[in-house]
Amino acid sequence: VSIFHPNKMLPNITASRLFNYAHFLSGFDYDIVYRKTTDHGNADFLSRFPVEKGNEKMDSASLFQISQIYSIPVKNEDIVSATRNDPELQRIVFALEEGKSLTSLGYEDNQFTLEHGCLLRGHQVFIPATLRKRVLTELHAAHQGMAKMKSLARGYCYWPHMDREIEKLVRSCKNCS
Repeated sequence: VSIFHPNKMLPNITASRLFNYAHFLSGFDYDIVYRKTTDHGNADFLSRFPVEKGNEKMDSASLFQISQIYSIPVKNEDIVSATRNDPELQRIVFALEEGKSLTSLGYEDNQFTLEHGCLLRGHQVFIPATLRKRVLTELHAAHQGMAKMKSLARGYCYWPHMDREIEKLVRSCKNCS
């Protein structure tokens, strides 16, 4: 699938998202009309219109959520750096950057993509070995049990034998078992 340039293909994950949007939009009746930028004064006005500062007081839940943004245990930069320093992941990244097949490394060709220096397996971030303990600790912080922890982990991250490591951690926790 290409959009902006006929010879530049989109990554698989982006093409999949665009297909989902197209499928969703197919249920509507609409016309796409080109409008010059100068005709978009209404959008420009809304983005530039000054808003009075109110005396909004934040409740404790909102303050807590905002404070959590700054205390994220594993940041994108950490994953990019650890991916660059992991010998196994370096081989996968190199193969992806060079357009080589991943089958010689024991993976399917379309199994991984590279986005902003992070290795992705579908929509899951491939967690390098040096960060797995931190991710497990964060996933386990709420003591939600094995099924919830696995579900949460599978929604965001991946590494080989992740389920086995989660099971081992939960079985060793007195609060979870």
